[in-house]
This record gives sequence, structure tokens and C-alpha cells, in this order.
Amino acid sequence: MSVLVPVKNEEKVIGRLLESLVRLEYPRENLEVIVVEDESIDRTLEICRGYSQRYPWIKVFHRDSSLGKGDALNYAFHQSKGEIVATFDADDIPEPLAVTKALRYFNNPETGAVHGYHRVLNLRESVVSRLAAYENFVYRLSNDGKYALRLFVTFSGSNTFFRRSALERVGLWDAKSLVEDAELSVRFARAHIATRLAPVECWQEMPAKVGSLFRQRIRWSGGNMLTGIKHWDAWRSMSLVKALDMQVLMM
Repeated sequence: MSVLVPVKNEEKVIGRLLESLVRLEYPRENLEVIVVEDESIDRTLEICRGYSQRYPWIKVFHRDSSLGKGDALNYAFHQSKGEIVATFDADDIPEPLAVTKALRYFNNPETGAVHGYHRVLNLRESVVSRLAAYENFVYRLSNDGKYALRLFVTFSGSNTFFRRSALERVGLWDAKSLVEDAELSVRFARAHIATRLAPVECWQEMPAKVGSLFRQRIRWSGGNMLTGIKHWDAWRSMSLVKALDMQVLMM
């Protein structure tokens, strides 16, 4: 089992994530954490290396250039060995049983990916974070319904688990995409690789200021639109209804 963690300038939260990974209820001899630190100008690298010294199964790779999250995930993947690969962001706090719960779904050899749910860590920080939490709740309900109807559902950017062979089959993450998680979701759907939504909980911080939320949504909107354009012909490799649902979501 390999956990991939791309980080840059996350000194305020990376220690909290690594501590939560230390608390995972899973045999250490079967677990590795691959941290890829890209060109941080704060104490992120120092904190990561501190954990690596204490826990040899946490491996830290420093890069002098930052080429985006997708590129960092691809780099981490090539350093990893696990047959199952998970991704977490620096501001995540996965539940202790996250890995154990997710792995059960891979007992089905057809399952290529499993993604869990996010809970809002900073719900009471501001009105903006409350609104983001409400949006997250609606998104969660929507995904449940879409799975039941076999419509298109995107992976989250974290708390997602992949079968290694499935990732290799679709070509890993698109390093140039602004929404590498959503773009990867489309390729999984086009390849007819089975995915599951599982009750694996992970706490995550939401933007607490209007500016931060606005910038995030602008990036998502632009990235989704480019993904929709890139996969304009998705109807050729998935059902027409699912392809239309994907395009509506991306636009």
C-alpha cells in the first residue's frame, strides 16, 4: 500500500497530515508514504524530513522545481511500490481505518478505484467556510445519487485509492491539467474501469476567505472546461447519457 502526498509550502498543516498517517491502523510492513516536496520556501521540507527520520516508511523526495500537482503525483507514483495507491492532500486528516476500509473494495478484481467522503474541518471558521461545507454536503448527496443511477462521478483530489494496474492502464495523471482528478475520472470512465464510492472519511480544510474560494473556483471552472473540450468525443467510449452528464458537469 502506497500513500502519495504532493506538498508545497504547507508548513502549517503537513505535520498534522503525517501524524494522522502514523495513526493509520494498518501494518507498517505493508505501508509506505511517498512525500514529494516541490520548491517550498517555508519549513515544509524540514518537517517532512523530521517524520522520515522517525518513521523509515515515510519517504521524502525534494524537487527544485514545481510543475504542478499532477506532475508531483506522477513522480511519487514512480517512486512507489504498492499494488494499491492512495492520494492525500497536505490539509487532510484521514480516519485511522481509512486504508483498511478502502482495501475491502479491492477484493473485487474489477474495482480499479475507490474514493471516500470529505468532512469539513474548519466549519466554524467563517461564513465562507460554512457555505463551502454546505456545498460539500450537496456534492456528497449528488454523488450518492449519481452512483445509484450509473452517471458520471469525478474523483476527489484526495482520499482516493487506485489499483496500480488501473492507473498504468490509463496513463497516470495529466501533468498539464488544472483539475487532474476530474480529468483522470473521465479516462477511467472511458476505459470502463469500475470505481466505487465508499464510507471512508477524511477531514479537510475548506477556503475560509472569499478571495481564496473565488480563486479555487476559477481554477476548477477553467480546468473543467478544458477537460470537457479535451474529451468532447467521450460518447464514443461510454454511454451517451453518461457522456452528456460529464459534459454538463465540466461546463
